[in-house]
Amino acid sequence: VVIPEHAKCASITNIDAICSNIILVEDDWMMLDYEWSFEFPIPVRFQLYRVLNYYLYASTMRSCLHDLDFFARMGITKEEIAVYEEMEHHFQQYILGELVPMRNMYDEISPGVADDVKSIRTSSKKKIHVYVDEGQDFTEENSFMLPMEGAVFNSKIDCPELATRLRVDPCEEPCLVHVSEVKGVAGDSYVTVPFICNGKNLFGDVYLFETDDPYFIFEQLPEGVQAICVNMEVQPMAEYGMKTVNDISDRNRDLSKENETLNQKIKELTEKCEAQQRLIQEMENTKVWKAYSYYKNRGKKA
Repeated sequence: VVIPEHAKCASITNIDAICSNIILVEDDWMMLDYEWSFEFPIPVRFQLYRVLNYYLYASTMRSCLHDLDFFARMGITKEEIAVYEEMEHHFQQYILGELVPMRNMYDEISPGVADDVKSIRTSSKKKIHVYVDEGQDFTEENSFMLPMEGAVFNSKIDCPELATRLRVDPCEEPCLVHVSEVKGVAGDSYVTVPFICNGKNLFGDVYLFETDDPYFIFEQLPEGVQAICVNMEVQPMAEYGMKTVNDISDRNRDLSKENETLNQKIKELTEKCEAQQRLIQEMENTKVWKAYSYYKNRGKKA
């Protein structure tokens, strides 16, 4: 990658100096992990990026902080973030070497779950990952996989009695998701179940996820909901094409601008017509106009 010019660096850097590796002992900070320390220049801002990135995105409980733009507050630009994301990717590759992390093995080793063992489709490699929060945040231990039919997930997700939130991961790569339906099952009726996500709403019910960890979170499960019916279509960006999505997004923005321009013109014309109408009414109420109308009408009778 191309490092920003004049980047400040230390002679020795512990890359993994993130919040989870630091504990407070009385009035002193204690570092737990010095394993990834290097004796070559590494930008200090890359360290700051890692601290913020792992703090903000390691737990969905902190999703409410995402819009506060802590990176900008630390002076880290969007261009720098793109560089540091690539550096982080390289660092993870360096750590793993020839190993494959467990999170990348789900599609190969898990057939998913079902009420009836016979209904498990082991041939399908596309699955939805569901996490259940029962007051202890989302964990791998309290999660399960559900199969998809091609690119479509249309299923009922049961809500355990103690569940306070549900998280649904459509895949583990950038993707485009069309959410056709989301509704909660409460007895014999259906209720609305609101959700948040870490994607961008392009238009309607279509969401773009530019992260390797896309998710939908049902933050507040309505009282009495036993299950959530979800119908969505998932298109990985490798298949759909980022250029196509960007073209659609740009066209949608252009249409929105055109629509705003038309609405403004309609507003201006309406105001102009109303002003002319008021002017005519004012003229009709004057003595001169009334006299003119009187003699005009007499002339017609004659």
